[in-house]
Amino acid sequence: MLSVQRLGCFKDTPRRAIPILEGRSKLVRGNYKRRKFAIRRCAMVAVNRGNKVFSVQDGGQCFSGPRAQYTFAKYGRSNRCRNGKGGPWANDVYRVSGALSGLLCKRSLLTAESRSRIVPILNNSIKSKFKSKVIKRYRKVLTFLKRLRVRRSAGTIVAKIWLWTVLGHRVG
Repeated sequence: MLSVQRLGCFKDTPRRAIPILEGRSKLVRGNYKRRKFAIRRCAMVAVNRGNKVFSVQDGGQCFSGPRAQYTFAKYGRSNRCRNGKGGPWANDVYRVSGALSGLLCKRSLLTAESRSRIVPILNNSIKSKFKSKVIKRYRKVLTFLKRLRVRRSAGTIVAKIWLWTVLGHRVG
């Protein structure tokens, strides 16, 4: 199972508790305050980099790093976070758990095996009139991730995060 869990709101300073990821991926470029799906995009970048913890600050700025799980609470809790996207000098911190061990696998992003795992989940989760649209979007997400040169097995995990947000429940 793959899950994204909010850990809370934590203070930050110019000496960052978690390293910044802005501009290090196509998903987190441009004006972060106007970024659509900021939490989802940041989760995708963090998972692609093999990180378990990420944060969003000041309306969409993305942070993550290999030691983020140990450093995110360095400056204590904050009450300045809003709408899950942090606040000024405040990180909304999230943990991705479950299928992270899959990052070590060497499976192709578009293998029959990965499709055979996801499509039955879609078939059981969605009303028939929406099924084909969601399956098409899922395949577009995989193609998009392949174009971004996302690690192959990480792409499957990122696609599962996307499905989880679309369907509103965990995807195995």
